[in-house]
Amino acid sequence: MSHLASLTLVAGALTESGAVASEILAPECVVDQYLGTQEAASRVSSRVEAYQKMTELFAVDAQYVHASVRAEISGRENILASFRHFSGSSRNIRFEVHDFFSNANAVSISLTRHFERLDADKWVKDSARQMMVFEMDGGRIKTVRDYWVAGNKNR
Repeated sequence: MSHLASLTLVAGALTESGAVASEILAPECVVDQYLGTQEAASRVSSRVEAYQKMTELFAVDAQYVHASVRAEISGRENILASFRHFSGSSRNIRFEVHDFFSNANAVSISLTRHFERLDADKWVKDSARQMMVFEMDGGRIKTVRDYWVAGNKNR
């Protein structure tokens, strides 16, 4: 399932090692894969494979910035460790993308995150509006700026 329209390949870009890649994914494709792996990671049956795929999407020195709560995580391994840490508190994530804008190095998306969250001892359906900005480098995510605010519900 594609979350973003206009997915294309870009040829001749530099990889992290400085070598010329014959084809790397366009920023929209990388973000589409990120959203898909987040959804997959929210299902226990596909969590391990999803985190492995997510490793391929992030640059080694990536940053994840939760701008709304002033939290910043540096480094791909730390970002993935954070995702794993919080993976038990929600499940069955589904993204509904409302709009996106992209250029050669960045993608900005407006979306609703639909999910189930653990409330005491039961799972409760919930949703929240979210804005994310992905900055790219060499076909990988360099920075994510996440403007998801807890309690910002859109049902």
